[in-house]
Amino acid sequence: MRVPAPPSLPRMVRDYFGLSQTALAGYLDVSRAQLASAETGRRELPTASLLRLAVLAQAVKAPEPAAPAATPVAPELLPVTLFPALRPLLARRQACLLEAERLRQAIVPLARKVEQARRLQALLPALEAALAPPPADERPRRWLALLADTTAHALGPAADVPRARLAAREAGLRAEAEWIRAYFENISAEDVLF
Repeated sequence: MRVPAPPSLPRMVRDYFGLSQTALAGYLDVSRAQLASAETGRRELPTASLLRLAVLAQAVKAPEPAAPAATPVAPELLPVTLFPALRPLLARRQACLLEAERLRQAIVPLARKVEQARRLQALLPALEAALAPPPADERPRRWLALLADTTAHALGPAADVPRARLAAREAGLRAEAEWIRAYFENISAEDVLF
């Protein structure tokens, strides 16, 4: 059995900041193929590129353990099997919980992109300081200018609209499921019409 190799430093940096190979290669002033070879361990990066990579690597933090996904479980409610008229309501509650969980999972990658953009924006001054004075390092300077624009757009007010819409829908579904749960808690057998 082969044990997978740990990810290389360039790969960890790319994953942490959400960069493509092409984007990181632009800042390191190497080709994408050179970066790919360095990621797989077949080739070393030039010293100047390693120094720039070190600036990014210093900001990389150890990944936090993932929180277990919440699975909707129906609490002990009034035995619905005794009251067929209540089954659709319980089914609606379950549907609300499942859809709310799906929406929560859809929010995760959007929130991850925002966090990656914040990390990059905080690091922009250090990345610029790591470059040689002009006119040297022209390609990495262009990359930094593009990165600054991209992060500003990713952190702008319009960029959060899709995440906010999903979060609002999730909150609404969870509120509906909670209302149904409370309804079942407050109902007695005498209240149910057959």
